[in-house]
Amino acid sequence: MADRSGRMRGRRAFTLVELLVVVSIIGILLSVLLPSLRDFREHARTVACQSHIGTVGKGLINYALELDTFPITSDGNGKAVSWRYGGWTGSNRQIWKVHEGGTYYIPTQARPLSAYMFRAGQLTDNTRLPVFRCPSDTLSRRVGTKGLALAEIPTYEDIGTSYHLNWHWFGIQTVLPGAPDEQNRDINQVPRGERIWWKYMQRNVSRFVTLTEDPAEFGLGNREQIEGNHRKFSKHNFAFLDGHAEYLYADTRSLHQREWTVVDETPPYKEWRTE
Repeated sequence: MADRSGRMRGRRAFTLVELLVVVSIIGILLSVLLPSLRDFREHARTVACQSHIGTVGKGLINYALELDTFPITSDGNGKAVSWRYGGWTGSNRQIWKVHEGGTYYIPTQARPLSAYMFRAGQLTDNTRLPVFRCPSDTLSRRVGTKGLALAEIPTYEDIGTSYHLNWHWFGIQTVLPGAPDEQNRDINQVPRGERIWWKYMQRNVSRFVTLTEDPAEFGLGNREQIEGNHRKFSKHNFAFLDGHAEYLYADTRSLHQREWTVVDETPPYKEWRTE
């Protein structure tokens, strides 16, 4: 723009100092906002995971109520496996076909809860079932599979589900006192465990865990605390016997606490063990 004398007015440019100040301010804002954005995204994943495990948990309850049994399958040695009840075969299926002679392998269409919740006739080994996946699932711990290390892939891609059936209720509660450890999780004990569960349904159903996220099951199995899928130490999503799901702090060095339990340590628990 020209002034009255016809000369162009000079435009004032930013100085180097001013540019550095602006860049510094932007950097400070990003350092403040990015963690909040990550926390917001993780919160959204946590909520989605809670919804998924809750949906699967309701399917499990409906299965038990309708069929009067539980969707439990055993490996080739007659031991119940906590993740073969539902989900899909997983993209890592070739390992499971050869590991221990295929003991842990089971096709998607043969997983009882998957066949119940979806149309069994339309399921194949390659049918993905996203409801069985936690959005923050990143590392498979392969619970109960001796001879295999942690896998740098999600549990969902490894075994087909991010969520484990709570096997402790029959694996620990149904083994008779004094029985050897190798009988733990014996599939032949499941009917006793089912009777125990049905009795337990009459009380404290809001505390009794049916499904756990993979890190929680790892912690419970090893009696140690571990960071959960959602970047919080010892915080995990659980599905409960009354149908609700909850994200809570859980000291997995213990099998039961005030807010939750995976076993029943209250009377008439001891009497049930003698049935």
